[in-house]
Order: sequence, then structure tokens, then C-alpha cells
Amino acid sequence: MQADARLNNFASEFDDVPVDCDVVVDDDVAATLADRARDHGVVCIGGSDRSLFRRVLWGTVPDRLADRSDVRVLVVRGDTTG
Repeated sequence: MQADARLNNFASEFDDVPVDCDVVVDDDVAATLADRARDHGVVCIGGSDRSLFRRVLWGTVPDRLADRSDVRVLVVRGDTTG
């Protein structure tokens, strides 16, 4: 599976930090991530570039994950300078 290869390649850049990589397909992304994060101290997720209207109407996966998770959630935004 291409996703597995990409994740493992990314994880290999962090020699001194244990990184778990799994590909899971599910309709409820936030609930699945929250469930999988229970065995870890923190989960790191990328922020969303969705429009304000869409974020208010449906929320974002990081928001829903933070609401459902029992562990710390670190949301990382990408480069916004263009």
C-alpha cells in the first residue's frame, strides 16, 4: 500500500523518537484517531485550511479529535506565507 510506504519513509527521519505508523480507513476520522491515540501520550495532527464557513458548520478533524481524545492533541499548521 502506497500510504504505508510514505508513512514509514517519513517516520525513518526520526531516529531518536519512537514513531508508530498505521493506515486505518474509517468514516469517522476523529473518533478513530481518538481511539488509536489512547495508548500514547500525545497525538500530532496537521491543521486544516478549510474556509471559516465550513469550519463553523462542520468543525475540523483536529477540533473533533481534541474534543474526543483522552490525550494531548498538538495541531500543527503548515506554512501560511504562500
